[in-house]
Amino acid sequence: MFYPSHGMLNHRSLLLGCIVAVAIPCTAASQHCRARYSDAFQLVGTRHFLGQNTTEIARGVDALFGPRQDACGEAGYRMFVQQFSLFAKTAMRLKGAEQEGALIAAQEILKRWPLRVRWDGPQDRGTLLNQLRSDLAVLSAEVGTTPPVQALLTTLASLQSPRPVPKTVTLDESALQVVVPEVPLPAWAVVALHEVDEHLQRREVGTARNKIALVLEWLKLVGKGTPPADIHVVPTPATTGTPPAVSRVPAR
Repeated sequence: MFYPSHGMLNHRSLLLGCIVAVAIPCTAASQHCRARYSDAFQLVGTRHFLGQNTTEIARGVDALFGPRQDACGEAGYRMFVQQFSLFAKTAMRLKGAEQEGALIAAQEILKRWPLRVRWDGPQDRGTLLNQLRSDLAVLSAEVGTTPPVQALLTTLASLQSPRPVPKTVTLDESALQVVVPEVPLPAWAVVALHEVDEHLQRREVGTARNKIALVLEWLKLVGKGTPPADIHVVPTPATTGTPPAVSRVPAR
């Protein structure tokens, strides 16, 4: 739960004439995804999991892949899907205990499925994940749907496509990077920005600052990946006075 206090909103600095939503981009982390996945899949492909129990396999995968990446670039995500497809197909063609161990490893790898992706082009919208499911389903009909194969297919069916990371825009070399939301401002925010101009004309700087700060809170939450539908203003914004707080708690 996150409620910005009125004190926090009242004491924010105001840059008149330029309203910017400042956010920490995921550029550095996402650049490491591709290299990290490349190394991990290359190494895991040389491992043999025969005779290892689930805990040992999970520990080995964790040593290679590390913790789950919160955000990746498009190239990193595409590499993950491509390399995982190759690994899973090889595992499915194995027999008996070898197949079981390798597919347990595959399920552990899926726990590192990227949560968010910064798309360089149009958003994928599930195409890569659906193709992966289709390819492995076709192969399962060929090699036989053993319990380990079925477990992998079930896990794939429950996966969701990564959420998009809003694109960052740099205004110039000395400017801050800003996050540009892919959704329009809510109606209350548009009204608040129009009212800011009126407040400034009447030299009501404090009230103007409060309303701008509230809109910035909304933009920052969206920039960090919070779905707009989960962001609620409590209570409904008034046209004057102290602004309400922004909450990430879904409305009941």
